Amino acid sequence: MKQSLEGCTGKGLEIVENNVTLNCRNYTITGANERNTGITVNAQSGVEIKNCNIKGFYSGISLENSSNSVIKNTDSSSNYATGISLKGSDRNLIKSNNVSANWDGIFLQNSTGNKIKGNEMHRNTIDGVHLFYGSFNNSIEGNNLTRNRGHGLAPAVCGNRINNNT
Repeated sequence: MKQSLEGCTGKGLEIVENNVTLNCRNYTITGANERNTGITVNAQSGVEIKNCNIKGFYSGISLENSSNSVIKNTDSSSNYATGISLKGSDRNLIKSNNVSANWDGIFLQNSTGNKIKGNEMHRNTIDGVHLFYGSFNNSIEGNNLTRNRGHGLAPAVCGNRINNNT
């Protein structure tokens, strides 16, 4: 029985309800091109995404205008732009993920009060974590950011807590 989603030519999965848990059980969601997102969450709250492997998309996981959600124990690598992207998303936890070989590992824009903790971010073309405009009061701690070509951490804005990263 085939469990992975392979060769997705559009979005991989879109979560359209609040308080949903997606446990991929280490199966893979693979994109066939670089124009779509592996897992999309738009305007939802309380979503948990865990144990997923996502590759071959424009963005592996995208939270837009979403809050109080968790992304953990997931591998989002070899995507064209970002492994994990938060836009207009507040109070989320991004924990214990592998985010490697993307353009940016984790990208935040207009997102506040998020916690990025204990992630592995390696070999991204630009940055391991990129905090873009409008991203304040985020906590980035205990992450391992190595061999990214730009920066391990690119805080383009002030007002974030950055502690104990390698």
